[in-house]
Amino acid sequence: MADLTIRPATAEDVPTLINLINAAYKVEAGDSGIAFKRTDRIVRDEEVSAPIADGRVRVCMASDGSVLGTIFFKLEGAHSIGFGPFAVAPAAQRKGVGKALLGAVEAEGRARGCRWVQLEIVNHRSDLVNYYRSLNFVPVAEAPFVDVERLTRPCNFIVFRKRLHAAPATPAAAQSLEHVIDVVAANPALWLRLARPGDIDVVVPIINAAYVIEEGCEGVAFKQAGAVRLRTPTEAEGWIADGNMIVAEQIASGSEGAPEVRSVVGCIVFSVTRRDDGSIESVYFGPLAVKGDQQGKGVGGLLLTAIEAYARANDAAVRLQVVSCRSDNMAMYLRRGYKEAGTAPWVPSLEHELTRPVHFVLMRKEFAYGAAPAPSATAASE
Repeated sequence: MADLTIRPATAEDVPTLINLINAAYKVEAGDSGIAFKRTDRIVRDEEVSAPIADGRVRVCMASDGSVLGTIFFKLEGAHSIGFGPFAVAPAAQRKGVGKALLGAVEAEGRARGCRWVQLEIVNHRSDLVNYYRSLNFVPVAEAPFVDVERLTRPCNFIVFRKRLHAAPATPAAAQSLEHVIDVVAANPALWLRLARPGDIDVVVPIINAAYVIEEGCEGVAFKQAGAVRLRTPTEAEGWIADGNMIVAEQIASGSEGAPEVRSVVGCIVFSVTRRDDGSIESVYFGPLAVKGDQQGKGVGGLLLTAIEAYARANDAAVRLQVVSCRSDNMAMYLRRGYKEAGTAPWVPSLEHELTRPVHFVLMRKEFAYGAAPAPSATAASE
């Protein structure tokens, strides 16, 4: 559609935008197959007027002055710009209006120094999952739906992100591990990357120190003293050579004029199983380890989020094995949505290490978004 104009919304646009947004999001209420709400998307004028007053709303106009679509945006931390609601009038869909509005938000993000653009999609909106995946967004996390009184059935948000600078060229590239771990890290003090051979001397002590809790006879311990997780660096060298280890780096600013200082403070090892067509069926992880003085500061959560995001991006499951007496780990993964999926014996060649009988509990978390066909209407997230 030619002669499109993007401008900031004004107070005079409020009635028009309320009608436009509610019409675009009508599929989420009532008795449609994906419906989950009992209310319109906008129920109070201030849901529109307040963001307009803050300068956070753009509209797309036709040459005759009619409003064809709108997009709301806001900063999400230091490195990300989020958007939604995002709506295009039915008669103007598939004519470049949505692309122009999204481009305006991405330009706003770049101007503000953001690395990513992100949105939240309700998990029942598989149509929108496909739409944004086609634009090279990837699912990186989940978030709760706060206004539960508006719901007719339980739901949650899926958080999607796309890199603003050097964005991936295709959906397949967006699903790659390198891109996923890049868009997961939103903490300016932490960064994720694939491990390098030079990390060996750091990650082996971190792993062994994190697993020392399993040695002895107290609490959750089940191994003889000295039965460390990695006796030699060989196993870790193999993980790194195969590209199967992610490390978290702590970033500290140097003195004025000096470069920033980075130090490895945690790591996670993973592997994948694939289907006959080459697609990823599941992502298995372990060990997961954080340096002692950094535990409880979000490092482990960020590493685990990266693995889960990689699985989400590929509609795969996440798997791990928890030793049966590690009740601390079991409780943590159950809270995170993992479910028990069977048992497996302890490795026979290592049974001489044990101070008591143990076995593995298999745990699994499913991710499968995007089974529905592409959408017929452009309405973004909550």
